[in-house]
Formats: sequence, C-alpha cells, structure tokens
Amino acid sequence: MLQQIYYCSLATGLKAVKYIKILHNEMIEEAKSRGLNYCMSPGSHEDADRVFVRILERQGWQIRGYLAVKKL
Repeated sequence: MLQQIYYCSLATGLKAVKYIKILHNEMIEEAKSRGLNYCMSPGSHEDADRVFVRILERQGWQIRGYLAVKKL
C-alpha cells in the first residue's frame, strides 16, 4: 500500500483539480512500479463538503468517509 499522508495547495478551481489528478496519477504509477496493490489518500475533516475525495471518486477511486482508496 502506498499512502499519501497530507496534501495542501493554494490552487483553486480547475487548477486545483488538475493538480490533484496529476499528483494521484503519479502516485498510482509509483505504486505500480513497486508492485503495490493499493493507494490511499486521506481528505481533511475540515473539508465538510468532501471536495477532495469527490474529485478522486470521479477518477475511479473508492471513497470511505474522508479517505480515498484505489485498488490497482
């Protein structure tokens, strides 16, 4: 399992979405290169609308509360 511990960005709007996609696509590639089966990326409890994990959900990640999980 490869886990992203913390993500923070000052980007907003479409740039913020693009940066999240880029980071997590690279994370998936790194996990695959290491022969790992899962990627995990936690959102923040301060993100009441769960925008971060919903962006990942649209990219095929499964959501568990504030946690996004990708089975490879």
